Amino acid sequence: DIIWCLSGGTWVYARTQKGEGPIMVRDLARLNPATVQLWNGRRWTQLLGMSKSPRRGDEIELVLRSGERISCTPTHRFPTNRGLLTASEIRVGDVLESCTLPEPEEPKRPEHIGFDAAWFAGLYIAEGSRSGDTIQIAGHANEHGRWHRIREIAEAYGGSAHRHIYGNTMHISVHGKLLNAIIDTLVSGRTAKDKCFSPVVWRYSNDFIAAMLRGYLEGDGHWDPVNGRWRIGFARNYNLERDLRTACARLGYRLTLKLSHATYKGRKVPTFRGEIREHTTGHHNERPRTEVVEIRRARCREVYDLGVADEPHLFALASGVLTHNSKP
Repeated sequence: DIIWCLSGGTWVYARTQKGEGPIMVRDLARLNPATVQLWNGRRWTQLLGMSKSPRRGDEIELVLRSGERISCTPTHRFPTNRGLLTASEIRVGDVLESCTLPEPEEPKRPEHIGFDAAWFAGLYIAEGSRSGDTIQIAGHANEHGRWHRIREIAEAYGGSAHRHIYGNTMHISVHGKLLNAIIDTLVSGRTAKDKCFSPVVWRYSNDFIAAMLRGYLEGDGHWDPVNGRWRIGFARNYNLERDLRTACARLGYRLTLKLSHATYKGRKVPTFRGEIREHTTGHHNERPRTEVVEIRRARCREVYDLGVADEPHLFALASGVLTHNSKP
């Protein structure tokens, strides 16, 4: 059979009984299709069904200018600037179509968790750790604005904050039951290699997500005012990569995030490096982030058919990239 399949490790943007957000295809396959809808760029479309197939060895990985990597069978189809093409027909320089991901119709209201808390959670993903009930934030000794904001947030949520300066480093210790509950609610993972947005974050408004992203950028990012961009780099954390792609697709930001390496204590460690632009420059040399820059053999273990109900039979990946319905 000719199968139009995506790798089981691909992330799509779905509406399920637990709300809207990114979900891996292999996890989606465990759900009842009647309870799942996928975003097609204009509206939510019903998932009709899925089926799993083993790898055949001819799977393709498309690498985009954004750094995103998409694995699929050669017969899987994508809408592009040259029309609807199978993966085997796509060439370097082709541009995949994409969309902005939707904000929930009725966003979860931050009645007890405000935008300051979202910013604090984002900063924690970048610079934070916990020892027991103590939240620790690391930073530079000159970041006085950050210290004052953290102290105000801690006091507003019934907690306290203290700082200790050692040379060029500032260590901030934050205490408070509600502040720990905020981290437990908005952040998943505990280390630099797995900390990311909790699934509940996607149920909030775009303004809330923007505040959380800004907190992260003020921790791990470096603002480049000349070029109007945030430069970012962090340990090889695929959970965080996924969330940054989804957040930028929700907010309409322009993200580039590529696999890289950094030297630490004399050895190379895997990282991500890239940039986020809240606005496009409009320069004539600005290239689409969904332009295909490399095509190579994929290493996926299994692939999945997905079928959706509505014309034009498209659905969005968690990055906003559009792909075609697998089954006619």
